[in-house]
Amino acid sequence: PQLVTRALLLRRYDFKVAQIELEENIDPDIGDIVGDRPKLEQAIIYLLNNAHEAAINAPERKVSVTARSDGDGVQVCIRNAGASIPPEIQDQMFLPFFTTKDGAHVGLGLTVARAIMELHEGTLTY
Repeated sequence: PQLVTRALLLRRYDFKVAQIELEENIDPDIGDIVGDRPKLEQAIIYLLNNAHEAAINAPERKVSVTARSDGDGVQVCIRNAGASIPPEIQDQMFLPFFTTKDGAHVGLGLTVARAIMELHEGTLTY
């Protein structure tokens, strides 16, 4: 739980300034996992960044983060009230340099987050 809580702590102010409700459901009894803490935090921060950007333009400005034990591992679910990703581009969203956003977005956040999860024998799905 400390890993997810720390990532949330690093982003909480930005959510507050943007007036995005941040709902946290972190199970305090999640067991320990073995991994590279900074890299796992980085992956969660990338996902929080995406959720933040999607929620800014949503009618309901809300992001929920749930973390719980899942068998021998941990499941972290980040949801936002923004628009859904169209089915025809869902296969592309984890490809390097793919982005649906305008501006200075490079399109590497989800790619890097997924690679970090796979390095830790995990998955990242939409």
